[in-house]
Amino acid sequence: MNKIQKFIKVKIKKYILNADIHIKISNTFRLTKKIEKLTQKI
Repeated sequence: MNKIQKFIKVKIKKYILNADIHIKISNTFRLTKKIEKLTQKI
């Protein structure tokens, strides 16, 4: 039981980290798109 719980905890931690990284990437991508639109207007 302990091994399984440890395995699940590691999997969840990795999933959360990956999700966090994915959110950061998508946020920066959105920001760059907004900046591009602003620079096109100027």
